[in-house]
Amino acid sequence: MPPEVPDAAGTASAFTEAVPDRRTGGAYAWPPVGNSWLPIEEATDPQECGELAVGLARVAAAGLPVAPAFVVLASAASAVAEGADADVRQAIADAWGSLECPAEVRVRASHRSGPTGTDEETGRDDPAPVRRPADLLNLLAELQAASRRATAFLVQGDSSLNTRGAAYSENPRGEPIDAALVESWQNGGGGSSEGRSLLLSRGGQPLHDAADAKRGAAEAAEVVRMAVEAERVFAEPSRIEWLRDEGGVRIAGAGPISDGLPWGVGAVNPQADDRWSRANAGEVMPGVITPMSWALVGDSLDHAFAALYGREDWTRGRRFVGTFKGYVYFNFGLMAALNIGKLGMPARAFFEPIGGPDAAAEMPYGDRGMSYRSMLRNLPYVLRMTRRQQRLPKRWEGEQRWVEAHAAELAALDPSAMSERELVRAVVRSGEKLAEFVDFFMEVQGAAFAQFGILMFLLQQWTGDGRRAPALVQGLPGVRTAEGNLQLWRLAQRAANHEPARALIDATEPAALYEAIAAAPDLGWLHDEIDAFLREFGHRCAGELEVMEPRWADEPALILASFREYVRNPGQTSVEALVDRQVAAREAAQREIDATLTRRRWERLLPVRRTVVRYYARWAQRFAPLRENPKFHLLRITHHNRRLLLHVADRLVGRGVLPQRDAIFFLDASELLRLVTSLDNEAVRGRMASRARRRRLQYERWSAHPAELLRDPSGRPLRLRPAAPDDPDTRTLAGIAASPGTAEGVARVATNIAEGRELRAGEILVARFTDPGWTPIFPLASGLVTEIGGMLSHGAIVSREFGLPAVVNVRDVASKVRTGDRIRVDGDTGEVEILQASSE
Repeated sequence: MPPEVPDAAGTASAFTEAVPDRRTGGAYAWPPVGNSWLPIEEATDPQECGELAVGLARVAAAGLPVAPAFVVLASAASAVAEGADADVRQAIADAWGSLECPAEVRVRASHRSGPTGTDEETGRDDPAPVRRPADLLNLLAELQAASRRATAFLVQGDSSLNTRGAAYSENPRGEPIDAALVESWQNGGGGSSEGRSLLLSRGGQPLHDAADAKRGAAEAAEVVRMAVEAERVFAEPSRIEWLRDEGGVRIAGAGPISDGLPWGVGAVNPQADDRWSRANAGEVMPGVITPMSWALVGDSLDHAFAALYGREDWTRGRRFVGTFKGYVYFNFGLMAALNIGKLGMPARAFFEPIGGPDAAAEMPYGDRGMSYRSMLRNLPYVLRMTRRQQRLPKRWEGEQRWVEAHAAELAALDPSAMSERELVRAVVRSGEKLAEFVDFFMEVQGAAFAQFGILMFLLQQWTGDGRRAPALVQGLPGVRTAEGNLQLWRLAQRAANHEPARALIDATEPAALYEAIAAAPDLGWLHDEIDAFLREFGHRCAGELEVMEPRWADEPALILASFREYVRNPGQTSVEALVDRQVAAREAAQREIDATLTRRRWERLLPVRRTVVRYYARWAQRFAPLRENPKFHLLRITHHNRRLLLHVADRLVGRGVLPQRDAIFFLDASELLRLVTSLDNEAVRGRMASRARRRRLQYERWSAHPAELLRDPSGRPLRLRPAAPDDPDTRTLAGIAASPGTAEGVARVATNIAEGRELRAGEILVARFTDPGWTPIFPLASGLVTEIGGMLSHGAIVSREFGLPAVVNVRDVASKVRTGDRIRVDGDTGEVEILQASSE
């Protein structure tokens, strides 16, 4: 008969004395009762045994030494938690005898194999060792009750460990790519432990000659051999948990590497004046950026910021662009130090156009005005930069010809006639060619901000209201983003006046609309017009600097959802009247400013101030379209490169190298090139597939949490100072007046573009940000409010072109306003008032 299970008052010795020690000749093995538990070698069912136990069973079957363990089946663990009958409880307690009779055991959830020392399924730290079967049963019940599902548990002996740790057949930190990593914890007195890690070659040789690396190298080499063998078992880079006890080095856990693999560049050479901000960065790259996108734009954008200033002595060793938890940030602190500290720019003229008064509150500038001393100190540099900026509109003619030619070159490539290596190299070469164009693009951005900032400063000084500046840069021709929308609106007007088209569009969901129009025998003209629109503007989308995002040309439903609303609401606006109205509003604003600046008789005779303001207004107007248009062409290149990458992805999926086509975006360009040049190398294929999988896991973890608005020099989140007393009854919110006029209506809160497409005609769009991919919904709105952005942000520029009152940089507005609330937007004062909550 098997021994009795000791009750709570029993002792460990009472149990161990009754169970023969298998290491010393005892041969009695307790059989499982009612399928309650299994020896680790027999754990083959993932549902009942869990991933950790099945992984151990697989490496045991391959002949690798595995630490004695048994698995409590998921169904049995649930039964224990619910008060299982005596036979089930007795069987689990009896299983202790299969573990070479240890004095204590440890219990781990098997359904999710987390890092050593952590139970991911239950969220508990590694439980303390258990010394009695009764305590084992109690712990199983406790852990199962804390779990969110039926969970199998791995029980392993833990009586005489000297060392334990983890080993990776591929360095989990990414580089060097051919290294393995061994981590170990040496038990110390009083429960303490000493941790160390060692990089080795896959053959087990230390990768550096430090004396410390020699210590324990033989044991580490043995562990690496086991990890490499485990990689062969799982057919991809693997992680093992190992321990050394009286039985030697043995494996306590095994499976493919499940650690996320970060990417990007964070705080480099941090300086006291660094402040990392999502203002503006959050608008152009709203989500977590993928490794491929970061590889294509990250460093080139950072280099372009530095080239914009052209002073290596000011920027050497510092970064303008970085990533924190996958989100892209711009170093507002460095930019402010250069523009305000070095060049003497007024603080307000810097922060309000680019966005981020919240960031200003965390910097040592306050509301500092023009520093003429700083400007005079760097006057030669200022004059050179001004002359260079004023040549940019002329340079744009040549740059535009080049970028259009490069787009045509990429469009002409026939992917079916190219190898995977040729396709990837074409993308890499395209990125190299674009580097100078990105420098030009950033120079234009800097010039647009500088000229608008000067105009705003002059109006503040001479009229007392710098917020009149946006009115002077509205109703301008040639903004490609706005032109595309106006073209789509005109087409919608035609469709609304064509009864068969209107009826079909009204009755068809956006996902099926493109195919429905193509199949309609009397709507060939409409299908041709939509195709023409997609050829010209189909490279746009929301979050369009992210190469993984599908473009309108890839998924026409993304744009046809807005087109359908246009057709349903043909009277929402008139394109021709809109253009005329905005031009008239700009001219009227100029006349009012002229009148203010020439009130005195001597000012009319010698209109110096009026002349200066008009001069900078003309420059601001020349640069406003250039703020958007180079990016329009840059994104066309991105669209073509995306097309080439997807051809490569389809081939790699077809050959079983990648699990799905978008996995390609979780490799960077250099890794993808290495993969396609080594497709016959099983080790390289396994490593790159593993990297893509682990990076996707990291991407999902990062994406689950919104980005902090501001970070300190080391990248830690900054807690913003309250803008006003936290009064829940306050119904007036303050931001930056970005587009003049007032609007009153029902709010539609959208935290992403999918929610934005639910906007109905006449509603006020409330969003955390907008980018050009949101533009198609603007004509349906009667006003715009955003959490981030400045007077020259995308939302502000396009709102002015569409005559929408807009207020930007309203802190937390997407959480303070709810869909259905009635609000008033004042684009002249920068105030948003909640008139009536939807629940009232």
